[in-house]
Amino acid sequence: MPQIQTSPEQPDAQPPVAPSAERSVFVNLSIVAVAMLFIALVGIVWWYSWWRVPATPSALLVIEGNKDFEGTVITIDGSSLQNARREAVSPDASYICRFPLPAGEYSIRIERAGKLLYEDSLFKINDHQYALLPLAKLLEQRGGNK
Repeated sequence: MPQIQTSPEQPDAQPPVAPSAERSVFVNLSIVAVAMLFIALVGIVWWYSWWRVPATPSALLVIEGNKDFEGTVITIDGSSLQNARREAVSPDASYICRFPLPAGEYSIRIERAGKLLYEDSLFKINDHQYALLPLAKLLEQRGGNK
């Protein structure tokens, strides 16, 4: 049996021991599991940021009323919105309703005391557009009544 020569600095040096087969399998499986978790995480983050996030508002629809229209409810709905947006004309907001919207086609519904005053289903707004709609003129032009 050959003897291992040791240097004076390491009198009890042992030859390196090869890792056991069980340990190698565990390490390899751990690497694969971490890689799969990383891929799944990147996929989920991409899916949420790309497909699930609603479009960012880049336009502004402003409907301007006056004290005659106090309590009038304006509803904006469209495919670019997750939920319809609803706001009432009130003196707290200076009789102005502001709707930040992503570009798209919207329907506008105007009601007061449960009575439909106006409805338009093809209102289009573009990116970076500012649309100001005076409520009195809108109802006058479209045949609505106060």
